[in-house]
Amino acid sequence: MNAPVQRFPDIRRKIVQRFLRTAVIIDDELGTGDYPGPPPDVALEDPNFANAVSAAQVSDRVAIQPMAADSPKIGLAAEPTTADDRNGPAAGTCGPADVQIKPLADAFLDESIVCAVLKPSNVDNNEVVKRRAVSACTAADIAILDWYLRPNDPTLTLSILKDLLIADHASGGRMRLILIYTSAAPLSERAARVQEYLAEAGMEVSSLGDDNQPHLRIGSSRIVFLLKEGVPGGHSEADLPGIALEEFAKDADGLMPLFAMSAIARVRDGTHHLLSIFRPELDAAFLGHRLMQSEAAEADEFLLGVLLLQLKGMLSGVDEVLEAFCAETLGCWFDDRFDESHDDKLKKLEIDRTKAREALVEGLKNEERKKVAPKVHSGLHLLHEGVEKAADNLPLELARLSTMLREAEGATPLPADWIPHLTIGSILTRKVDEEQRYYLCTQPICDTVRLKGKLFFSFLLLSENEKPNSGAFWLAVRKGGKDLLLRSKKAEPPAAARYHALFDADADKNKIIATRTDTGEFVFRDSDGHEYTWLGDLDSLKAQRAVTDLASNLARVGMNEFEWLRLGGTLKQS
Repeated sequence: MNAPVQRFPDIRRKIVQRFLRTAVIIDDELGTGDYPGPPPDVALEDPNFANAVSAAQVSDRVAIQPMAADSPKIGLAAEPTTADDRNGPAAGTCGPADVQIKPLADAFLDESIVCAVLKPSNVDNNEVVKRRAVSACTAADIAILDWYLRPNDPTLTLSILKDLLIADHASGGRMRLILIYTSAAPLSERAARVQEYLAEAGMEVSSLGDDNQPHLRIGSSRIVFLLKEGVPGGHSEADLPGIALEEFAKDADGLMPLFAMSAIARVRDGTHHLLSIFRPELDAAFLGHRLMQSEAAEADEFLLGVLLLQLKGMLSGVDEVLEAFCAETLGCWFDDRFDESHDDKLKKLEIDRTKAREALVEGLKNEERKKVAPKVHSGLHLLHEGVEKAADNLPLELARLSTMLREAEGATPLPADWIPHLTIGSILTRKVDEEQRYYLCTQPICDTVRLKGKLFFSFLLLSENEKPNSGAFWLAVRKGGKDLLLRSKKAEPPAAARYHALFDADADKNKIIATRTDTGEFVFRDSDGHEYTWLGDLDSLKAQRAVTDLASNLARVGMNEFEWLRLGGTLKQS
């Protein structure tokens, strides 16, 4: 029998399932599934310790139990006050729970996902519940929240959502899925309430989906609203893992996120193997290395390099990681993206569908590459809003990701107390006579540490190129919210593109250290008082290549030789 033909959504779901590991549900009405009704008519004997406690002591203990001011008393069933409570007793009362833990946990375990539980009681302090909830959701891949964590009051849930999303924003954004799983209908009203609440907190919220299953987009996060079982259109606990997988996959609908997920899943699988490699017996070897270093920070960077090397080895050549870009996946991606609706646009670009698919999956021969590749590349941007905008911005974004180790305006926030030091690959800028100048540090890395006093640093002068398709450039960096394109400054002779400045080393760190301004910029100051704003650090190999190109110009041999011989006898005799 022929193997079933895979579709891109099938591949996507498989990779997402391999990536997802943890979920947490926060609900005040979670049950263990053992609520069969009234207890059996059997007399129970008191435990031995009960005889030693007086009735007065029991009364005192009950009296000092804290009670939420607006909660019904424990053990007394509250009269439902709204249609939102129609599925059972109000929070804090005895009765069957809305959500049963066992079928929920079993269903997640069947997908190889561990589901944690947070059940706020009516005696828990709201701030404590919120802190625990935010901490749990931050650590989990999937977060599931009830709408009412207090009787008829969604304030606690809203507060948890706000703090969680604020924390995500502070860390540079996070791809997060939050499910609001509730019996409070209609869902459209709950979504509107969340949207209004988060907008008041200064967040940009877009409303998606429909009234039956609304969802909200906040940056890289999504909030999806679902009804509980027992309400028309509701879902059982066992349905949640499948829904979560499908919803999470919607945000991983591309080759790049699937590649990242595959790699991260592989790292998660190998985490404990790495721990077995970095065993305690190696402490002496590392500390011996550290003792012989004049700067402790160099030993720390060495150890980080060792870890990264092992991670690279763990990811290299692994089929599960490469699956995101194998020929079958690329073909499925093309078939999923370029259906018949794109035919007219492809024809305008003189692109043949079959040829385009073949080019992506199997590659192009050398003689076809220059002619076919630009057209197919332009066609790929039809998937994005604004072909011209996508053709410019998206390659630049990937260029920055592939070459910049860190940026002042990068996607990944810098550590809170981190300060850059001047090293090979540092990109600086300053204004000279109304002209913005750019510099790439070419100082050998050994001459950027263990410094005493003043030292000249060498730089390669860079010039700006305003448009990606006009002229050469080999560097992209973010400045002022825009992508800046740079290249080596043209100079005659080429060696004139060099620049030197004298800096004073920090007495404690023995490096050239930047200072942070009130505006959050990092600034280096040379001995003449000139200020250079730090834009980022280039990958060391790319920086080293720039140094090699510069050195090759400096190493050129100049000699006064016989001109006819130098030109290879091309001079015509008169």
